[in-house]
Amino acid sequence: MKKIEIKIENDQLCYLGHLTVDTAEEALALSKLYFKNQKSVTINLKGVTSCDSAALALMIALMRFAKKQNVSLKFVNLPKQVTDIARVSGIDSFLPYAS
Repeated sequence: MKKIEIKIENDQLCYLGHLTVDTAEEALALSKLYFKNQKSVTINLKGVTSCDSAALALMIALMRFAKKQNVSLKFVNLPKQVTDIARVSGIDSFLPYAS
């Protein structure tokens, strides 16, 4: 079974492993725990080894959650697959990310 691991490094939430339909729900639940008492959150996807459209769905869910929690959110080091899916979907300009 493919897994996702989430670690805190350099004040960033770092995703490691597979970010797919099989792991996105777990990643969402674990990520939400980190938002408590935070003013801003940076999620680093550099360690993602494989992903699918569920990664983009996760990002959108986290954006909604961050807005409700009044937390500034940024994504860094997005896998090319995610940026390609976002571009084709026409939502890349709405995502708070930096390469």
